[in-house]
Amino acid sequence: MSDLSEFLCGRGVPEDTISIMEEQKIDSDVIALMDDAALANYIPSYGDRIAIFNFCKSKQPLSQRKQGFCERLDPGLTETVPAMSELDDLI
Repeated sequence: MSDLSEFLCGRGVPEDTISIMEEQKIDSDVIALMDDAALANYIPSYGDRIAIFNFCKSKQPLSQRKQGFCERLDPGLTETVPAMSELDDLI
């Protein structure tokens, strides 16, 4: 039994739901890519979904989480925000 399956059992998620998720190969990596609406097809309880997202996020290596955050940032953002020294000149 995987860590995710054990976590789901601990949350009281029915065994048949866990089995379906395992058959569909929905693991921590996949859940990290899902949105709430997609996960709701498997887990109806909002509180359980929040807990599952948090559990899966905690299983990702920190560097991968940071890398994903950096990839989502707009690369042009740093070009449009003035440096602090430029702001001082405006004041």
